[in-house]
Amino acid sequence: GLHFSGSGLSAVHEKIRWYQKAASLGSAVAAQNLGMVYHTGEGDLAPDSDAAIEWFEIAADRGAVESAHAAGSLLLDQAMDARDTDAEAAE
Repeated sequence: GLHFSGSGLSAVHEKIRWYQKAASLGSAVAAQNLGMVYHTGEGDLAPDSDAAIEWFEIAADRGAVESAHAAGSLLLDQAMDARDTDAEAAE
């Protein structure tokens, strides 16, 4: 794999920086990769569903069908969690 060093940033933050550069140039793959990094978390980066959904939607808009599915799955998970929380609060 790629090895990042020298900038003072952790490897995952350096990876994100490069993916963001590529995504800003229109790369669907980079946007999808950002979605995956934010979805699963990596290194010192905790999972962030909202950021993952945002990047998966960008990738989907650029033609990455898998990202459309991933964004939809995460949105459904969030809706189910909210519903379960609302049901627990009502008890």
